[in-house]
Amino acid sequence: MKILITSAASSLAQNLATTLAPNHEIRLTEREPVQTHFPFFQNPLSHDETVEQLMVGIDAVVHVAESLVTDDEFAQLDYMTRCTYNLLTAASGSGIQHFIYLSTLDLFQPYQSQYRVDERWRPKPSPEPTVLGKHLGEYVCREFARERKTKVTVLRVNTQREVAAISISAEGSRLPDANQVELAQVIERSLTENADIWTIRHVVAKTYR
Repeated sequence: MKILITSAASSLAQNLATTLAPNHEIRLTEREPVQTHFPFFQNPLSHDETVEQLMVGIDAVVHVAESLVTDDEFAQLDYMTRCTYNLLTAASGSGIQHFIYLSTLDLFQPYQSQYRVDERWRPKPSPEPTVLGKHLGEYVCREFARERKTKVTVLRVNTQREVAAISISAEGSRLPDANQVELAQVIERSLTENADIWTIRHVVAKTYR
């Protein structure tokens, strides 16, 4: 399967690319230049034909949706909403069958720690841009799924614990963290199963904190 992974500047995108590469053909994209050994295309994700060109030959999209370190709060929200919309428009218009959006379990941080939070619980996003942006991005994805333009799976990940920085082996090779491998396995399963047009999953942690 040929997979487009966004937010290539993030360690999460790089880790997922490394972990998924043995079984898939990976293409990365980002709004700024990124050094990587995977095929890479710089793209601002504007509403134009260049985003459609990203989709040529692609079977599925994994939208990591991590903003750049240089983004201010307005740029973060713009990326999570407008750019996500443009990406989904291009994906659905190109006949992409599956769009995976990586969200965050930080949406449930206001709940008390003893509660067991699952996908049936209502998110309580904070106004913090990275959390609010992920929440708004989910709404954009849901509208595309409701119109049955493409199959969408939202994976809410615990960014504080389950998504860790990559480790360095004694030989200096870059190894994905064990939790990253688990996230990649969830993505693999999501891509191959006969899921509904709209699916939300909480990854790894059944209890939030």
